[in-house]
Amino acid sequence: MRYSCDDMPKTNLRIVVFCLSMEIQKPLKAFEYYKPDRVYMLGMTKNKVYADFKKEIDKQMPDTFEYKYIETTSYDFKACLRDLLIILKKEKLAGNHVYIDIIGPPAYSAAAMVASMMEEAKPFFSGTKEYTVNEKQYYDGKKPIGMTKEAYDPWELPTFSIKRPEDKLVRGLAVWKEIYDKSGLMTDTRIIKALEGASLMEDIFDDRDRVTQKAKMQYRRQFLDRWLEKRWVESVGRGKYELTEYGKVAVEVFT
Repeated sequence: MRYSCDDMPKTNLRIVVFCLSMEIQKPLKAFEYYKPDRVYMLGMTKNKVYADFKKEIDKQMPDTFEYKYIETTSYDFKACLRDLLIILKKEKLAGNHVYIDIIGPPAYSAAAMVASMMEEAKPFFSGTKEYTVNEKQYYDGKKPIGMTKEAYDPWELPTFSIKRPEDKLVRGLAVWKEIYDKSGLMTDTRIIKALEGASLMEDIFDDRDRVTQKAKMQYRRQFLDRWLEKRWVESVGRGKYELTEYGKVAVEVFT
């Protein structure tokens, strides 16, 4: 039987996260090795082949743990990182131990490593001990069997810590981006008022309801200078700035 989240202990659980691919034995080996309490599968099932493989994994998956499937764009780094961080943050706050299988499309693999280092999860992969008879034949009749006939036990990878961006800084950039996307006038005054409206700044007006010089200095020191330092925005002229690809990723992933 499947366990309900509400029925299970909330702390000290073993969590396994993996990406749907043309593998059957590797995720099954991870379930056998880690004996998880909860498993998350990320994947795309628009392609019939991947949909077939998901059905086969679902069929062979043990019924000893809670299982959740999350549809994502597995070839998009930003989408994978965002979805992984949502999972990891939730499980970390609950006091659980998360193991992430990095096998999958390159974008997913990269996102899995970054997410692991940000949230102190344990990335792993399972090597192939023996391939199927024909490496190009991933089906036995109509049954998906995958590239691997037999897999080694998971091997955990060494990591180092990466800090998540400060929430206030990312939220402020999202406010800046909203004005930027509307091709509006990017003055300090307008941006500061928008930040104040988002509860990211306060005490910005003088007794004539004008944005003070102190508020402008605070905006530069606490937001603009730090965005520039992180290369989220770049200067393109006197008092003019543009959002960089780094900035786009920060907003899309962390807000």
